[in-house]
Amino acid sequence: MPRAIVYASDPTRVRTADVDGGDNDAYLSKLTKYVPAEVLAFFVPTYANLPANAERWHWTVFGIGLAATLGYTLATRMREQGKPGPWYYYILTGLAFAGWASSVTAAGTDLAGLDPAIAPTILSITVLMVPLADDLLTRFWPPAA
Repeated sequence: MPRAIVYASDPTRVRTADVDGGDNDAYLSKLTKYVPAEVLAFFVPTYANLPANAERWHWTVFGIGLAATLGYTLATRMREQGKPGPWYYYILTGLAFAGWASSVTAAGTDLAGLDPAIAPTILSITVLMVPLADDLLTRFWPPAA
């Protein structure tokens, strides 16, 4: 299974490919590919071990995680598919990283001042909205074959 999202050449088949054996990714496959495992392996332990009073380091680690998400997704797409893919893929991976990081770690409360009781909701919203946005954007701006 490729580690980068594979888009259908026919945007009307975007959500059915995993079911009928097509070669592009549907919802569940896409969901696991927005934030690379390498970024997760870096961000979680690094952020968790920062001292509470190191606000500049919190932002720095978050920024590195965001940049690494974009870099790894581009590198993976180029390695596996030989082309960068649609422009919106990188916006969505950045949003997925920000939503995930602000929910699963203390980044949401540390950096954005979210209430600790509300921060996990960001992940639910991200899981709902990012694949939906991807589906709609793919229908309006189909990736070049």
